[in-house]
Parts: sequence; C-alpha cells; structure tokens
Amino acid sequence: MKSMYALAMTALLLLGIGGSVVGYRTAVNKVAAHEAHAEAGASEDHGAAGEGEAAEGTGEETETPVPGEGEPDTAAPEDGTQQDQLSESEQADAEAADAATDTQQDTEEANASVAAATTGDPATGQEIFASSCGGCHGAQGQGGLGPAMTENATSWSQPEFVQTLREGNSPRGELAGTMPRFSQEQLSDDDLNHIYAWVQSLN
Repeated sequence: MKSMYALAMTALLLLGIGGSVVGYRTAVNKVAAHEAHAEAGASEDHGAAGEGEAAEGTGEETETPVPGEGEPDTAAPEDGTQQDQLSESEQADAEAADAATDTQQDTEEANASVAAATTGDPATGQEIFASSCGGCHGAQGQGGLGPAMTENATSWSQPEFVQTLREGNSPRGELAGTMPRFSQEQLSDDDLNHIYAWVQSLN
C-alpha cells in the first residue's frame, strides 16, 4: 500500500517538474519571440523613417539664387535721365551754334558796311557834301555853323554816320534840331556812301 502511494507521489512530482520545465521553456520562448518581434519592428520603423527622409530630401526644390537679386541696384540711370542729359547737351550745342551764327552775321554786316563805304567815290561825295551840307559845315568840311568833319565824323563807322544823317542820333548823342534828318528822297544810300568815303579821306 505504501509502495503504491510512493509511486503515485513520485509520478505526480515528476509530472509537476516536467510541467514546470515545459512551462518555463514556453515562457522563455515567448519572451524571446516578443523581443525579436520588437527589434524587427524597430528596424522597420527606422528604415521607413530613413526612406521618408530621403524621399523628402529628393522631393525638396532647391532655390537657385538669381544673380544680383537682393543686391543694391547699381544699374545705369533710366533712359529718361540719359535723354534729359542728352537734351541739355544738345541744347547747349545749339545755343553755342546760334551764338556763333549771330557773331558771323554781325561780322558780315560790318564787312558789308565797310564794303559799301569803300564803294563810295570821295570826289562825288565832296560835291554832294558841298551842296547839301556845306552851308553849315563848310564846303571842305572845315566847319562853320556846324562842327568840322574832322572833329568827329572821321572816327564814326559807316552805320553810325548814316544814322546821324538819317535820324540825328550821333555816337555822341542827339544832335540839335538844326541838324537836318535827310530822307531817302533828299539823299539816297549811295549819296551817303559817297559822302562817307569823302569824309574818311579827310584823315
């Protein structure tokens, strides 16, 4: 009877030990499998994250800096400013050209006056002077009621001489009312040129 009980107890003990061993191995295997699974998942997540970062890196658009963008504008002045500058320069050139033209015209007029005076005939001028002016200035221009021709008239230009006889305005000022203002009908331009040529010969 005791032998049977001992055998039964031994069998139960062996079964208990065997079950514990099996359960321990099963638990260890489960823990190992769980850890392996967790490591595999972490690796996959890290790989996916790396691929995502790579994808994002290749998907980003790189902005190429534009030369000169964001830098101070050192470009040349606009066309309007250049045109203004050119217009001012052209205007100055035009004014200089006009001044030169005016000077040339004045010179030509002066030369024309001298030429007109030199075309006068002193002998003819003396005759006209004696008949038209000799009553006051003397037949030879020596003076009388009026001054001698050698006092002033010999230093006058031809235009000044003509203005004196036409308008009574000499280079020395307004002449007295007794000085005639000769019209074209009284003395022509040719007559005045002849008289002027003779007066200049008195120097």
